[in-house]
Amino acid sequence: MSFVLESMLSLHTATASALLTSMLSVSPHTFGWTLEVLIGFRDTKCLGNASGLAVITVMLVTTFLMSLVIVLCWHCSVFLAICFVVFFGTIEALYFSASLIKFLEEAWVPIALALIFMVIMYVWHFGTLKKYEFDFQNKVSVDWLLSLSPSLGIIGMI
Repeated sequence: MSFVLESMLSLHTATASALLTSMLSVSPHTFGWTLEVLIGFRDTKCLGNASGLAVITVMLVTTFLMSLVIVLCWHCSVFLAICFVVFFGTIEALYFSASLIKFLEEAWVPIALALIFMVIMYVWHFGTLKKYEFDFQNKVSVDWLLSLSPSLGIIGMI
């Protein structure tokens, strides 16, 4: 197992190096942002750890959502969706477990950001739900408005 991880380390370092090169060569305006990211992560290895965990987490979520598409949108059997999740989920779970080894080496950053954004979206959704419930409970019916208008002396326009 350690041989596999050691042999993949060079690929991981090469990927982080390519990511860094592509980030620096985008445009002169993004150089300041890239520099801030590098200072925050200290080196490209930590940046690679964080991006690797983020990418594999997105792949896992996409696999599970794809199984829902197979069943609900394409109307295929649940067995086919389970086979899809087992096949691809096993491969991605292996990559995910390898990425979790580097969790304490700055790979926690995308997870923390995801949790922060999830809390923001939950609070937004909760507030929107409460606003909808308040509007629904306090709505004024059209019949009540029409019955109120003659007592106010309002004459309708014809």
